[in-house]
Amino acid sequence: MPTETDKPPEALARENDELRARLIEAEETIRAIRLGEIDALVVTGPRNDQVFMLEGADHAYRVMVEQMNESAVTLRTDGLVLFCNSNFFNLLESPAERVRGRYFQSFVSPDDQKLFASLLEQAAKDSAKGEVLLKAASGRQIPVLLSLRIMRTGGPPSISMLITDLSEQKKSEALRRTAKRLAEAQRIAQVGDWAWDPEANKVTWSDQMFEILGMDPSAPVPDYGGQLALYHPESAQRLNEAVTQALERGGGYELELKRTRPDGSQVDLLVRGMTEQDEKGCPHFLYGSVQDITKRKQSEEALQRSEERYRSLFMSQLDAFALHEIILDDSGKPVDYRFLAVNPAFEKITGLAADKVLGRTVTELLPDIEPHWIEAYGKVALKGEALQLENFSTDLGRHFEVQAYCPERGQFAVVFRDVTRMINDSVALTLAKEASEAANKAKSEFLANMSHEIRTPLNGILGMLQLLQTTPVDDEQHLYLLQAVRASQRLTRLLSDILDLSRVEADMLHVAMDAFDFKDIMDAVIQLFTPVAHKKNLSLACHINPDIPSVLRGDAARLQQILGNLVGNAIKFTDKGYVMVEASPLSPRNHEEYRVLFSVTDTGIGIQDDKLHKLFKPFTQVSQGYRRDYQGAGLGLSICKRLVDLMGGNIAVESEVGIGTTFYFNVKLSNIDPQNEVTSTEPFRGSVLPGTLSILLAEDEQINRLFTARLAEKLGYRVVTVKDGKQALDALKSGEFDVVLMDIQMPVMDGVEATARIRAGEAGKDKASIPIVALTAYAMAGDKEKFLGAGMDGYLAKPMETEALLKVIEEITAKRQR
Repeated sequence: MPTETDKPPEALARENDELRARLIEAEETIRAIRLGEIDALVVTGPRNDQVFMLEGADHAYRVMVEQMNESAVTLRTDGLVLFCNSNFFNLLESPAERVRGRYFQSFVSPDDQKLFASLLEQAAKDSAKGEVLLKAASGRQIPVLLSLRIMRTGGPPSISMLITDLSEQKKSEALRRTAKRLAEAQRIAQVGDWAWDPEANKVTWSDQMFEILGMDPSAPVPDYGGQLALYHPESAQRLNEAVTQALERGGGYELELKRTRPDGSQVDLLVRGMTEQDEKGCPHFLYGSVQDITKRKQSEEALQRSEERYRSLFMSQLDAFALHEIILDDSGKPVDYRFLAVNPAFEKITGLAADKVLGRTVTELLPDIEPHWIEAYGKVALKGEALQLENFSTDLGRHFEVQAYCPERGQFAVVFRDVTRMINDSVALTLAKEASEAANKAKSEFLANMSHEIRTPLNGILGMLQLLQTTPVDDEQHLYLLQAVRASQRLTRLLSDILDLSRVEADMLHVAMDAFDFKDIMDAVIQLFTPVAHKKNLSLACHINPDIPSVLRGDAARLQQILGNLVGNAIKFTDKGYVMVEASPLSPRNHEEYRVLFSVTDTGIGIQDDKLHKLFKPFTQVSQGYRRDYQGAGLGLSICKRLVDLMGGNIAVESEVGIGTTFYFNVKLSNIDPQNEVTSTEPFRGSVLPGTLSILLAEDEQINRLFTARLAEKLGYRVVTVKDGKQALDALKSGEFDVVLMDIQMPVMDGVEATARIRAGEAGKDKASIPIVALTAYAMAGDKEKFLGAGMDGYLAKPMETEALLKVIEEITAKRQR
């Protein structure tokens, strides 16, 4: 067995140092005990640490600690209890031997372990303070305030701790919070509480009582008699009777009373009282509450008024109303429904009296009712699906609009209205609309037919007159021919005006937005009317503001039509002086829209003020004198106004009798990018000379066929005539032609069908692209576009002018050559 001498020298040296350190520590502990610097001795052994109190050590200090009202504890820096007074034993409800020598942490609530560890750590440096929960032996949790401080007496440092029990303080705080919450709840609920000791005649109020009753909170609480005086006499009497009865018999009471506050406001109160009995079972004390129910009473009164109004409405409404409850079988399927309420309108419309239907089922009243009605109403009552439909009652011979909804589960309400008259009116309106549309269609067809039927003979008349003008005639014959041509042209213009008006009224006239040269349009109007003005020795001038762009976008043709009507009228009604046309910008140039103001001024006869309102009405002239002295149907200005409206503008007039008249109008145009401005086209090269063209004329009217052929021949063309589209096809197959002038309405085969066959190559593949010009009396809105869309290259409306024929032939033949 090894001995101490067998150990290495280094191990023996370490053990020697440890023994010397223990000896020094023991000598220091003996010295501290002699000086009374420590109260307890902690001995570490196999059964954990043991604490031995040193009797007589600092006896005076321990006596003082025992007499304290608070718990006092001395801890080692790691939390071991070295000393504690009896108050701490009592606080924990544990004997001393179960406290001393244990770690203080064992008495701290688990939730506060971290907090206590932090306090212990802080106290080891200086001091600390904090609230924790301690666990008593009974399991009760004790809120305490810990005040810790480090103690250094020459030996190992310790921590002195005072413990203040906060239980009563916490209870007081909880009571204060409860009282505060109760007061706030009373304020929110507008409830105050009171108590009355009848023997002492002492009354106590909560703060809310003062506010409810409208009294100063600093005023004394009135006694019982004073409280009765707070209410209206009738309310005070009822309250006194209820209190007297409660004191005599016990129990409580509940009353609704009225009070007028000092500020004059009326308040409704719900007053409750309860008696408290003494040991003999006799009532001797009262307590209760007062609640402000003013708003509730107002709501109830409003609800009652609303119910009365709705009841009145229910009884007086013209729509029939019925409330039902659905009846289900054992499987939950709707099989019937019962009448719960009906209004007088229901009785009147159905002929069923209320006392005969209420409480009864529909199958009792209507045994033959179709099951789908019960099923449909069942969905309304059970699923809340609203139902709306129209129904015709064969029994009553009336149409009804029915609405059903679910006011609450298991019930459905039905509102139905007699719409027989509305249905009949709607049918009549539909028939009237159809009749109106048919009349409009008939009118349009009539206008189209009349236009065609008038233009066809007019074309022959004007054509023959123009042919006569090409023959040798004397001066008298020339004068007659000139007047006849002018009369025919005036008839043509009148026909065009009537058609234009019908197009506008039918909303069939559309405004184009094409680029045009502004100055060219103005010059064209002036050049057109200059010869007429010169014949009357009138000056016709035009001024264009230089700020107006040279190129704009809009409907040049309609603009020229408006200006032509106004200038023509000005010349017509002016015998001396001048006519001035002016144009100036209304808005600055921008990239969106551009407005131009036009004025046409004359020095003519003028118009009376009371006649100005007639100017823009169709078929109306200012006076009988105008109708006697001046030709026209009174359509020009009406068409002008409607065209101006279509172009986004307005028109106005000012006039003075004997001085003259000025018409103003503005239209909305738009700017055009300078890079895209209209440039004049070069004259086409290689234009076909008249003498080199061969024309095929398809025309069924003999006079028109003769006039057109002779006119073309006089212009130097070679002409072959046929009477219908089929002959045109045959002629093209066997001959060579440069242009086809194609009438539209012809027997055997019309012009549209003939064009389609030519384009399909039935006259020969080489003839499929021959230029075809529509020569027709169809001049209604859309006719030109329709014929061009059918494959034709040009369009000439009858009656035809010589210049128009020459122009259209040259244009399409030049286009083909390009």
